[in-house]
Amino acid sequence: MEEIQIGEYVRNKKGIIYKSEYNISTNVENIPEKYKKLVDNIVKHSKNIIEIIKINDYVNGERVIKIFNPEFLEVGKLPYIITEKSKFEEQEIETILTKEQYENNVFRIGE
Repeated sequence: MEEIQIGEYVRNKKGIIYKSEYNISTNVENIPEKYKKLVDNIVKHSKNIIEIIKINDYVNGERVIKIFNPEFLEVGKLPYIITEKSKFEEQEIETILTKEQYENNVFRIGE
């Protein structure tokens, strides 16, 4: 994994998404021992929030069913996500509830 830059979005194994406030070396041989666990828990990082979102996350209260990144299409096209009811581009994203956060906090009747 390449170095994480200030301002990049980061997703960890627990599904928590945050914005990096520091440049973080992901080469675990070159970082202090106390930060190795933090770096080992990083799943993905990107300057584009849509690249951090996964299918079955919830964006603006709607479940994501498809992520479309038109990188191989026309220059200037932006990636977007499709939910069961809507299509969202990056600037339209207001809230994200990750699948992991949902599963950790859901109450199931009968358990």
